[in-house]
Amino acid sequence: WMRLSAAELSRLMENYEDALGFIERLFKLEPLSPEGHYEAARIYHARGETQKAVDHLKKALHVWEDADPEHRRAKRAREMAEQLRITS
Repeated sequence: WMRLSAAELSRLMENYEDALGFIERLFKLEPLSPEGHYEAARIYHARGETQKAVDHLKKALHVWEDADPEHRRAKRAREMAEQLRITS
């Protein structure tokens, strides 16, 4: 969770290169992490790299497909998908 938190904080500070570095290190340990893919989507979206954002968001949504509708990050990922007009 430390890498994820560091990535999120770096994104909020608009330090996208560092944020992506933390995400890459997270993926070495947990390549299917839906939280990691959701954060990667947020980083790439903030950088204006929509296709990369969509790719990562789809990976997160696939893992969270059967998640509780109120799961905070899954819910936000679904909202982001609606915003980006992503269909399954």
